[in-house]
Amino acid sequence: MGASATSGCCSEKGNEDGSLSIASNPKADLVHLKVTNDEERQLAVAAPRKEDPPAQATTASDSMMLVKLQGNWYREATGSRIGRIGKIVGSKDGKAAFAELEWDKSLMYVNSTEIRLADGGGGFEMELDGLPYRGEQLDGPPARLRWNDGDVWVMSDIFPTLQGIWQKEADSQVVGEIRGGIIVWDTGYKQDVNALLSQSSSGALLMEVEGTQLAGVVSPGPPQSVKWSNDEVWVKAQALVVS
Repeated sequence: MGASATSGCCSEKGNEDGSLSIASNPKADLVHLKVTNDEERQLAVAAPRKEDPPAQATTASDSMMLVKLQGNWYREATGSRIGRIGKIVGSKDGKAAFAELEWDKSLMYVNSTEIRLADGGGGFEMELDGLPYRGEQLDGPPARLRWNDGDVWVMSDIFPTLQGIWQKEADSQVVGEIRGGIIVWDTGYKQDVNALLSQSSSGALLMEVEGTQLAGVVSPGPPQSVKWSNDEVWVKAQALVVS
């Protein structure tokens, strides 16, 4: 079968002056201009090419914001351990940098979750059970994160060292057991609700007992000890292994 004379991207027609006009095809990538007999050349203007916007690079300050999250995190309201942020993964192949949160094994979550800088800055984002969460960093120290569901986390690298059973230095009476960020009293020592532990901006250990705020100074030992502002000294009797 023969090909049509007008097939292709362009059609031709003659002009009275002998020149040849090439009509542009709106579907073509090139716009062809008039070509005269004495100027046997073709001018073409390439259509602008749309390029994908470059991926947003992670700046040094962004990376430092993630690095500041490294440590052990606890729920402020209950003292229960959330997990640990340890590994920081830099941006690569268009994927933004993130901090890896390894959940405490007592929580029924996946092994780890990626925490990223929120779009537009000003906070952090993570996805848990298919739901997005956004967190903002509160004034510290210690470092604290408040999430959009109202949950507040506090970071402490002292709490992990305190886990276990404690007793009074003076008479070896068992005081109780520190679990996460709370002290579970031994019934022989105190018939009271568990006390919530926290840290001051200077790093001192804080605890409220029967309406009185106590501050404690931790000494690494061995044995590890805490001297409280009421002059009572505790020593660790048995360590609790925290995974």
